[in-house]
Amino acid sequence: MDATAAQAVEQIADEAEAADGADPLDEAAHIALADGAASVIAEDDAFALLHAGDLSLVVRPVARGRGLGSALLTRAESSYGTGLTAWSHGNHPAAAKLAAHHGWERVRDL
Repeated sequence: MDATAAQAVEQIADEAEAADGADPLDEAAHIALADGAASVIAEDDAFALLHAGDLSLVVRPVARGRGLGSALLTRAESSYGTGLTAWSHGNHPAAAKLAAHHGWERVRDL
């Protein structure tokens, strides 16, 4: 991933954090993004970041409700299989709905 694409991912994550009150990427995801160790499936207003079997999926707040998250999750599942783990930072209700719609189950709550 080039620096411009990484910057776009960080911008979307920053907008989501401002809207939701929680950073959608954990420290490991930020490090993987900065080090180039993450795989990213990107759209103009959303991205799925994968590293070490973990999935972070973020949709720009102004673009939510259009099916971008579902489309990216489908792409991530077909590209990386079903062995993925995802975190919902801030316990966002849309994340819970998306996960349930795709057959994911909550296994841990912090």
